[in-house]
Amino acid sequence: MMGGNLTSHIKFKVVDNFHRVYTVVPVHLPAVNHTCNYNSSDDCLLESITVTENYYDKISSLDTGM
Repeated sequence: MMGGNLTSHIKFKVVDNFHRVYTVVPVHLPAVNHTCNYNSSDDCLLESITVTENYYDKISSLDTGM
């Protein structure tokens, strides 16, 4: 497994957001949050939020998207 050996008490929540990322305001950045205590066997949540931008080049100057 790429992430190593993970125990069963770790839960994952993975979300992907689609935004324009080249704009300055508002800022859309990826984030990783967790509630894990590494010295405990209590349940914990690892949350990953990613950002994807769909960007397409124009085929020609007359391209209207249809």
